[in-house]
Amino acid sequence: MAISAVLPLKACGSYDVNDLKRAHILFTSLSTFMAPGLISELFIVVPEQEVELVKQEYARWQALNIIVLSEDELLPEFKRYPKMRGWRKQQLVKIAIADKVANEFYLTLDADVVCLKPLTEQQLIVDGKALLQYEQRAQHPKWWRSSARLLGISPDIGPKGVGMTITPALMSRTISQQLMQQLTPKAANQNWVDGLCSLHNPSDPRNWWIGSYLKLKWT
Repeated sequence: MAISAVLPLKACGSYDVNDLKRAHILFTSLSTFMAPGLISELFIVVPEQEVELVKQEYARWQALNIIVLSEDELLPEFKRYPKMRGWRKQQLVKIAIADKVANEFYLTLDADVVCLKPLTEQQLIVDGKALLQYEQRAQHPKWWRSSARLLGISPDIGPKGVGMTITPALMSRTISQQLMQQLTPKAANQNWVDGLCSLHNPSDPRNWWIGSYLKLKWT
């Protein structure tokens, strides 16, 4: 069974790191250790103005089946939130790509991720389910509490104290699509992206009560 992959990227990343060049290390490691045919498509999602630059930079990695998408093509809602931080954009990209991938499972990547040992389908997908890398919820308690509020569930759901890491993570297309549907606000003029982005917009009247603003911020 093949999987897909997604890499959100900006040529100059956080702290002025050159992620455009750094991702070559990731691609080299995948080419070295990944089983042939494991990743059938690798989506790289970049700002609109960097699409051609990224295509040229990674032309040598044709064997990885790279598809370069602009952020605006995947999530046109971003145009309404020009001050949205790149870190938060990444999280939305890793969910939204579920509507583009051809496979049920997809791997989330960052430019600083490196594959250090052989990687096969059998290691990632067990009995038809994606492998989950655990992390204690105590490491990021606010993330879990805010996410639970947004979804209308208990923050203590599931095994006590056990959560999941963020990247790399093997995601289910079906579950991500269900998540997008559940996060869609009731208001007819908004979708799930608007719903999440507006929570980090201090100019939105709904955030003028500081308690609400701090309570619902999701990361």
